[in-house]
Amino acid sequence: MGGCPPRCPRGLQQPAAAKPPNNPLEKRALPPPTFNLPPSLPPPTFSSPSNPHAVSSRPMPLPYRKLGVWQRARTLALEVDRETRRETFRREWTLRDQIRRAAFSIGANIAEGSGRNTRADYASFLDRARGSLFELDHWLLLCRDIDLITPARHKELEDEISQLSAMIHAMTTKLRTKQPGS
Repeated sequence: MGGCPPRCPRGLQQPAAAKPPNNPLEKRALPPPTFNLPPSLPPPTFSSPSNPHAVSSRPMPLPYRKLGVWQRARTLALEVDRETRRETFRREWTLRDQIRRAAFSIGANIAEGSGRNTRADYASFLDRARGSLFELDHWLLLCRDIDLITPARHKELEDEISQLSAMIHAMTTKLRTKQPGS
């Protein structure tokens, strides 16, 4: 019994020989990727007044680097880094790392937020930056209490944290207020 022809309406056709299942672990030879541009495309040109969309020869500074709040956050992070590299922190490596992560994330969140598409997203990242600032304040207060930093040095860092907190709060408030025409 050979079964019906290929278009048998009754479905009496004999089943085809079963193929072995594809082995997902089987390595297949893939053709090498090609990244060559077609020769018809001209090389990129440098920007000029006549062609403002061309590639520039100089790296463009990122806009967040012009923000005073980001610059101060970066300076604070560098100060905290210097402070935590001192001998008093040598044995307190987990505390040191936590303090540094909090300090480093402040400027990173400001920078990341400035690259977002909406004011609400930007404000959300500024909230995270301010939260990291408060976390840093907590850790530095603890370090003062257990004599890892001097009260005078803590006061300097605390004053900078307070000023930076006010700046971030002002930016967040401005971003969240409805702008005319929006």
